[in-house]
Amino acid sequence: MRTVGQEILLYLVFFAVLVVLIVDSIGGFFHQAWAQHIVFDLLKVFLPLILLVGHAAYTLSLPRGLGFILWLCLGGLAAEIIGLRTGILFGGFYHYLPESRMIFSQVPLFDQRFFLWGVPAPVILYWAVFIYGGYSISNSFLAWRGAEKPSYRNKNYSLLAKLVTLDAWIVLGIDLVMDPILVWHGNWQWEKPGIYFGVPGGNFIGWFMVAACLTGAFRIFEYKFPYNLELRNRLVILLPILCLGALFILAVALALNIGLYPLIPVAGFAILPIILLNFYAWSRSRHTMKTP
Repeated sequence: MRTVGQEILLYLVFFAVLVVLIVDSIGGFFHQAWAQHIVFDLLKVFLPLILLVGHAAYTLSLPRGLGFILWLCLGGLAAEIIGLRTGILFGGFYHYLPESRMIFSQVPLFDQRFFLWGVPAPVILYWAVFIYGGYSISNSFLAWRGAEKPSYRNKNYSLLAKLVTLDAWIVLGIDLVMDPILVWHGNWQWEKPGIYFGVPGGNFIGWFMVAACLTGAFRIFEYKFPYNLELRNRLVILLPILCLGALFILAVALALNIGLYPLIPVAGFAILPIILLNFYAWSRSRHTMKTP
């Protein structure tokens, strides 16, 4: 059984992430010097990381949660190295700039001292953040239905395949919205820009495949070795979809700020349906829920 203290801590970190992103975005929108302070960059790295670890530990247990996050980080790093060196996995050659700015940052905080084989350290962390988010949101749909995760006990192979597909689809939706903004901010550069806001179409195929492989491997592990925790509060399960909603609002605001207006309907198509469907399923679940 999880504790009330763990839940309160998760809520506090979640709201801290929201406050930092809102304050930083307002400062950046009005070109305020204080918005370019290194403190905001550090908070934008470590607060999501704390929320990620805390949520994974709460919903999966600490050993499984940390193991899953480590798996996602290593898998994301391996995918980046293959993409950087071969140009195959993500639709072409690209490289991160030595003065690469962190996500939503105006400050070149992470220089080449924080690169691993050409990959900035925050990029590795955000692979885990985005894919874990997709995995958790898929699980929340099970929770609202009162269904269990697929395992050897229920032998629900078709549900396993559907969950892996949904995991990767959610991650793809995030990438469709995030990549154009990050390329515009100068996080990396494509040798041959693509037609989608300068991003090659193969990039999104690669993201879908990598996300499906990483979550698929973990879900197969869960299938073989199921371990369900009894959670106290369904709002903890709702946190990832709330984070996705905050990301959607922030992405729309940034698209408006930098003039990427066509990206706004893309965000509405790629992310908003997942949010609305999840809240609809949550509202229909009423007072009974069986933790997946």
